[in-house]
Amino acid sequence: MGKIIDITEQLNFESKPKIKIKNVTIEVDDSAPTALKLMEVMSGVDGDPTVAQMKNLYEIIFNEQDRVKIEKLSLNLKSWMALIREAINLIVGDQEAGE
Repeated sequence: MGKIIDITEQLNFESKPKIKIKNVTIEVDDSAPTALKLMEVMSGVDGDPTVAQMKNLYEIIFNEQDRVKIEKLSLNLKSWMALIREAINLIVGDQEAGE
């Protein structure tokens, strides 16, 4: 029988990163499938993503329940895009973002 290595202790199954805006906490989907979709969208981007690409990312990163919370915040476009960028940072790199 082949060697079995248990890496369970090295993995995080319990918590997803969150972003807080005022008194609203929004969960960011940092799962591998989401990260891969995010990287696929971003790989075709030269410079800043378009609003259509940002909308696609928004729907990938946040579940429907959290999108409702975000919409109730009535963010302007600049703030909404900042939210998406921060979520992207949490998923693909800057784990210290917002701390």
